[in-house]
Amino acid sequence: MKTSQKSAKLRLNLNNMENKFYWDEETLYLFRECIKLGDDYNTIKEQVEHFVDRDCHLEDGETEEMLVEDLLNQIYNTNTI
Repeated sequence: MKTSQKSAKLRLNLNNMENKFYWDEETLYLFRECIKLGDDYNTIKEQVEHFVDRDCHLEDGETEEMLVEDLLNQIYNTNTI
């Protein structure tokens, strides 16, 4: 999966809510398209883990697991799938 650097790095802690991050709409769209194309949850999770490992920069107190969990929640918890 190819994403722009802009989408990979555009996330921030919203209102100091624990484990809630902003993900660029392009990032969410690309993963949601994979779901529409038939990728199962485990495949999407592997892609998200790779994306977070490769393209995201952790800030103080963040872990890759936090970002993976939040991104998966935002990918799957939508009415647009």
